[in-house]
Amino acid sequence: MIDLLLINPPRQKNGNSSLFNNSLLWIASYLEEKDISVEILFLKNEFEYILQSKLEKLKPKFVGISLKWWDTLYGAEYIAKKVKEFDSEIFVFCGGQTATHYAKDILENSFFDAVVKGDGEEGVFSLIKGENYKNCIIKKDNQLFSYEKDYVQTNESIKDLKISSITANKFKYWSGVSNYIWTGKGCAMNCFYCGGGREGQKEIFGRLGYIYRDVDSVISDIELLTSKSKSNSFMLDYDPLAIGKEEFYKNLFAKLEKKKYSCEFYFWTLPSKEFIDLMSETFDKLIFGFDLQVFSEKLRKKLAKLNFIKPIFYTNEFFEDILDYCKIKKNITVGISGLLGVPYETKEDIEEIYILCEKLYNKYDNIHNISFSPITLEPASALITYPEKYGVEVLRKNYFDFKEYTKEVFETNFLDDVFSNYAQYLKYTGVKRIGFDEEFIFKTCFKIQKDVTEKFISRFYKIQK
Repeated sequence: MIDLLLINPPRQKNGNSSLFNNSLLWIASYLEEKDISVEILFLKNEFEYILQSKLEKLKPKFVGISLKWWDTLYGAEYIAKKVKEFDSEIFVFCGGQTATHYAKDILENSFFDAVVKGDGEEGVFSLIKGENYKNCIIKKDNQLFSYEKDYVQTNESIKDLKISSITANKFKYWSGVSNYIWTGKGCAMNCFYCGGGREGQKEIFGRLGYIYRDVDSVISDIELLTSKSKSNSFMLDYDPLAIGKEEFYKNLFAKLEKKKYSCEFYFWTLPSKEFIDLMSETFDKLIFGFDLQVFSEKLRKKLAKLNFIKPIFYTNEFFEDILDYCKIKKNITVGISGLLGVPYETKEDIEEIYILCEKLYNKYDNIHNISFSPITLEPASALITYPEKYGVEVLRKNYFDFKEYTKEVFETNFLDDVFSNYAQYLKYTGVKRIGFDEEFIFKTCFKIQKDVTEKFISRFYKIQK
């Protein structure tokens, strides 16, 4: 018998399109340091049989189901139902961004006994101990008892949070875990499409600004994850560099053995040349992910000025200067991402995508990929809160709408298919812009995929061979 089984739920009934979830490793490690016995289960293929087997073997008193990503809403509730059918006495709770945002609705319309809100470590610990409840809402006799945000993580309180060898040694198969390294939390920006931006962070976590972890704890996680996965490569994607936080990474890289590791770093903002130098000197191989957001310079400037996207505006000339500098460094390859379907976007702006991408193709052979994503609706984003501000009609407005959509995705394996028609595309994005030919964006997504994305990927892998 164990105290707690932590579960990462499936998105689809066939187990495909699952998301990695390293956060469970850190929560388990935190609890094990407090003598709570924990196992972690990442559910993918044949998950019903695997869940049944684990419940029979482990006999957990508590089951915690991650509900960080909104598109596992129905999957998480489905697993909660299955656990209760196995043994109604097991206390089942969920936590994460989506769980926090829809806490009351979830408890009133599912089999969960509690929701842990905001930062989860202390809330989960309090549930298991059954006293001094923090950051949670508990359902008892069909009544909700709320113990609100008494625990908000700070730089100091996360100082010792790291993956323990006890947790890591339980993994025979690292499916559901990646070599992603958590370096910080929070965001000072408020991109209109993102549920994890400044306003979302304030609502969900009660946090203003951002926090960084202790460098030694980060180093410990790097060494442990790369050792267990037998890979020298890891991923970083926490990057408020534009607001003066390069110092954290300088301290981190100074403690790494030079050229021992490779790194994939996703930048929210463009790095300085000095930072590129530092990374190139530190790592064996590097993949930089640059989020250009909008490929039309004119539109990018307008949206940045309106604070619809990141307010740091870069000209195409500045961006190319950074790409030029990366090209000099023989150990750096670059991926670039952008958005489609943003406010004020015109067909002329979309034409700018082709013009810029053609220029980049002819000039840089170290770009391994350029990808474009349509705007999709997220709970807690400014887009869903103020749709009229962005000139859109939102097709999912509340918990019930998101649950219905994620139920369809779960039961029909929706994500396995290429979105073959406009109706499917609209269902996927959840957004329809008023007064705009939305079907044009739908067609453009696939045209760009064929004309631009495949072109860059194909050439890059030919060069690698």
